[in-house]
Amino acid sequence: ASYREIAVELSHEYKLDINLDAADIEYFFRRFENARAAYEKGKERGKLMLRRKQVQMAMEKEVPSMVIWLGKQWLDQKEKGQHEHSGPDGGPIPVAIEDAASKFESLVLAAEQETETEE
Repeated sequence: ASYREIAVELSHEYKLDINLDAADIEYFFRRFENARAAYEKGKERGKLMLRRKQVQMAMEKEVPSMVIWLGKQWLDQKEKGQHEHSGPDGGPIPVAIEDAASKFESLVLAAEQETETEE
């Protein structure tokens, strides 16, 4: 996290009504070398506690959405999406396949006709 993000987080977390800016936090972490490590360790512990509680709730209360979310986060599980496309009024998509040679021939003929009308 950036120093600015840490300042904002600390202000909100501890309901501090002081003006901390990134320079203040940076100075504090430089002055007290273990402070940043302690901050990060505490933050990670909090995340771990939250994860454990989520797993506990998901298993005890059988909350399907939480079990699915945990599977996506930890097990890289994904939902398979299916997309359908349709043409006008839900019908098939009209596709025109032309042979390259016949398309070229029609372009040449059109060009020749334009040339004849110009002369």
